[in-house]
Amino acid sequence: MSLATRETIETKLVDSVCRLYGLTPTTYTIPNKGYRNRSYGFIAGKEHYNLLLYKREARALELIKRANSVGDTLANSRFPARQTVDGRIIRVGNRLACLYQYIPGVTIPWEAYTRRHLTELGSTMAQMHHLLSKTSLILPAVEDVLKAQLAEMSVYFNQPGVLRALQIKLRLALTTKDLVGYAVTIDELKTLSGRQPLHMDYVRGNILFDESAAAPTITGVIDFEKAAMGHPLVDAARTLAFLAVDCKYQTPARAQRYFLHTGYLNNAADLENEMSTNLFTQVINLFLLHDFYKFLLHNPYEALNENHHFRRTAALLVQKRLLRLL
Repeated sequence: MSLATRETIETKLVDSVCRLYGLTPTTYTIPNKGYRNRSYGFIAGKEHYNLLLYKREARALELIKRANSVGDTLANSRFPARQTVDGRIIRVGNRLACLYQYIPGVTIPWEAYTRRHLTELGSTMAQMHHLLSKTSLILPAVEDVLKAQLAEMSVYFNQPGVLRALQIKLRLALTTKDLVGYAVTIDELKTLSGRQPLHMDYVRGNILFDESAAAPTITGVIDFEKAAMGHPLVDAARTLAFLAVDCKYQTPARAQRYFLHTGYLNNAADLENEMSTNLFTQVINLFLLHDFYKFLLHNPYEALNENHHFRRTAALLVQKRLLRLL
C-alpha cells in the first residue's frame, strides 16, 4: 500500500469516527504510532484534538476506562494529564477509539535528560501523587501486579534451558534463581500506610516537555493504562529503574539525586523515610530484574549484546550482585 493510499484511508477513518463525536476535522497532523495505540491529531473549528485508535487486545476496554478515569480526574484538578472530550469509547471494527483534548509538547530521548529535566520529572510526579492521594479511584492493587510478574519470572528462570543459554550465549548467571525473597518484599509493601493511585508507567514516552521554554517544563503526562493502587515509593522505584539504565549521560546515583531528592522529595518531604529504606532499594532491584527478564523473553539472545539498554541493565545487575559474569 502506498503512503498516499494509507493516508487517504486513515483520513477517512478519522473523519468517520469524528462524525460520531459531532466534529468535522479541517486540518490533520502526521499520525503517531505508540505501543498500545495510534494517535491522529486534527483541528476541528478552532480546537485541536487527538483521536486514539487502540490496539486489539483482550482487556483493551478495561485499560482505556482505567486510563481515562485517572487522566480525567487529574485534568479536572488542572494537572496536565490527557483528558477525554466526552468520555465515550467508540468501537471501530474490532478496535476501540476515544477522543481526547490535545496536549502540546514532545517526548525527548532519555539521553537528552539533563539535571533540570530530571528535577522537573520528580517534582511533577510529586504533584501528581499529591492530587491522586485525594481521590477515591478504584484500581488494581500494585502488589497483585508485582506478584504476577514475579511468578512469570520465577517460571522462566527455573527452566534449565534458559540458564544454559544465559551462560553460553551471554556469559551471565543469576546469583540465585530463587526469587522468593521478592515475594516477601511485595508483602511488605502491603503493610505501608498511605496507599493511593499510582501511574506505574511514568517513563520517557509518556512525558511531554515544552522544549522551547527557558527551563524544562512538563506539559503533559499520558497513558495511565497501568495505573494501580499502592504506596508512592513503588511509582518512584519504577521510574528510577528506567533512569538508572537509560540516562546514559547521568550516573545512576546522579539520576536518583536529581529525580528523587532535588525533585520528588523536595515536594513530598513526608515520604523521605520510606524512600531511604532497604525496601525501596529492593523494589528498584525487582523492576531491574523484570526489565532484564523482558529483554530475554522478547529478543534472540544472540542479538542482545548489540542493545546498549540491555548491556547497561545487565551491567547494573552485576554491580548490584544480582547477576555475575562468567
